[in-house]
Amino acid sequence: MYILLAFLLGSVAGGGYAALRRGPASPGGKALSLPALLTAAANGALWALCCLRFGVTPDGALCCALSSVLLAAALIDARTGEIPPLCSLAALVLGALRLVLDLSLWQTRLLGLVAVAGPLLLLLLLTKGRAIGGGDVKLLAGCGLFLGWKLIILAFLLACILGSVIHLVRMRFFGAERTLALGPYLAAGVFVCLLWGQSLLDAYLRLFWR
Repeated sequence: MYILLAFLLGSVAGGGYAALRRGPASPGGKALSLPALLTAAANGALWALCCLRFGVTPDGALCCALSSVLLAAALIDARTGEIPPLCSLAALVLGALRLVLDLSLWQTRLLGLVAVAGPLLLLLLLTKGRAIGGGDVKLLAGCGLFLGWKLIILAFLLACILGSVIHLVRMRFFGAERTLALGPYLAAGVFVCLLWGQSLLDAYLRLFWR
């Protein structure tokens, strides 16, 4: 029952975001377009998965909020090529709240803040933004604080693999440009690791230590 409720609440939240982004509807026009409805449904599905994984808990609520931030960052980056600072700030605030709620993992979480974002910041400075965008770095810092260093590294690796494969296909068959928006793939990698990252790491380690 609570999974359905999470889906409905997430859909309402996603629909509200889509309506705000769209602006006031014209008289007699549709309140929400098909893309907006799909955004609402996607946000509802993300919330349902988070509640299924973490239950109705404070941690589950934080994960629902982060999933919405990731969805917004992915959609905006795919459309504009930039991740808004507000998304990165929201991820950072959520990471700080999760740290406060569970201080037993404070070292892992603080290392996560810089584990990926630190080297990428150096890359950003050395290449003057040609290799990676500042929005990607800031989003990874916030998500790293939320996930911890192990899972944010895994999330970044998954994002790179996913982005490389999909974008190569898009370039080969759909004529996409060489430059890609990394935000959607980062969001996907972080969300996968949010729900199943530790299980993936454990399964990988069992291949070598049985």
